Amino acid sequence: MTTPVTDLETYKNHNRVLLVFAPSLRDESYLEQKCLLGDAENGLRERDMVVLELTDKMSQSFRDHFNVSEDFVVILIGKDGGEKERFLEPVEPAYLFNLIDQMPMRRREVKEEGW
Repeated sequence: MTTPVTDLETYKNHNRVLLVFAPSLRDESYLEQKCLLGDAENGLRERDMVVLELTDKMSQSFRDHFNVSEDFVVILIGKDGGEKERFLEPVEPAYLFNLIDQMPMRRREVKEEGW
């Protein structure tokens, strides 16, 4: 489910990225989000999503780039590399999937795949 933190350009045009920022691995919101996403692996895979967990000091460049403090934040990045949505609390996978499924690129993907 999770992928090591790397340059986001790697994912552009191939994957949607869910950035999960948390102050620590013991943060309650982080643990809740991790649990929610753990139950949604099929939906993540269907939508070409990768999850990047940013919980340490090595994530500072990502925090700076996305203007994220030390608090819990979840950011959805589209395949085009743009920020689509920002959440300050854990987000339900069903909400994320509905949001993604309404995006023009996802609609084209579904049409091309014959869903």
